[in-house]
Amino acid sequence: MEHVEDFSSEGSQDEQYYSSYEDLAVHRVMLADRPRMEFYRDILTDPTVVGGKVIVDIGSGSGILSAWAAMGGASHVISVEASTMADCQPLIFKENGIAHKVTVLHTTVEAMVEAGAAAFVAAHKSAFTERGFCEFFTEVNAFLGVSTSIELVPSSARLVAAPITLGPLYKRCFQSFWGNIDGVKMETLGRLAFDFTVNGASPLIEVIPAECLLVQKDSAAVLWERELGSLRCEELAELEGMAHYRLCAPEGEAADPHSDKGKRIAVDGFTLWFEVGHGSAVLSTAPTAASTHWKQTTILLPQQLREEGVLSLEAVGDETLDVRFSLRTAKPGSRLYTIEFELC
Repeated sequence: MEHVEDFSSEGSQDEQYYSSYEDLAVHRVMLADRPRMEFYRDILTDPTVVGGKVIVDIGSGSGILSAWAAMGGASHVISVEASTMADCQPLIFKENGIAHKVTVLHTTVEAMVEAGAAAFVAAHKSAFTERGFCEFFTEVNAFLGVSTSIELVPSSARLVAAPITLGPLYKRCFQSFWGNIDGVKMETLGRLAFDFTVNGASPLIEVIPAECLLVQKDSAAVLWERELGSLRCEELAELEGMAHYRLCAPEGEAADPHSDKGKRIAVDGFTLWFEVGHGSAVLSTAPTAASTHWKQTTILLPQQLREEGVLSLEAVGDETLDVRFSLRTAKPGSRLYTIEFELC
């Protein structure tokens, strides 16, 4: 199944992607995301992490991560932003008294790579100190003649997947509202809204309640895991992983071994999420963690198979399921993936 972004046929997808970040409503959503904000704030305001270093914020958006790094003791911050938010950032940094510590570059990191490290260093030599350039290209440090290692924040990432059933999503997000509105039952509309939501998206980008998971909290499968400092772009063109699940009834729906014998629970699809870390800090977008603006990505079985209950498990029992996942891009560097799964 493939999720197709709402891009216009006119203009490049990259240009449309960057321009989408000119909407302040998008930034408000990210700035209101407490797990995201607390993860980066705690790292970037820590003098032991950023003190005396040159920090590069790639895709800096509103500039808040750059501001935290400057306030946290960085010797200088280079804020790289492709959208017109780059024009707003100097005003924000001036407002906070840190304009002298931040250089804003209105460009893409791809353009910087294409121009080369020598051109970049020549153009922005004044931004560097002898302590080197943090979180960028190793060759930039080579041109500067320093041996300081590159440190990425976050420094590690993993992709995780688990089977789900949609029943708890319907109950919590649709039935709870439409079931009774001021004494009038409107569950018919609730079912229509639910069907429109789950059948009109491929994949479904939504916050999935933890009760939807059909595995124990710590039994989701890690499909892919890497240290980001050694990761190359071409390695992201194709991600594959094999998952072995021991299925269980949804949280809060413990089965009665007598009355529920023979009852089956539908496996409607698979939910994917990511986790990133730096040192002991972890930012998780799992259904069992606090909700984030990234939500989760859910790949559903075709509607007909879900309605027929082709894939299901016994409410009372101990069943397993093997699944092979693959995520592929049409070309290296693309932001769009085709996501597939195969039941083994």
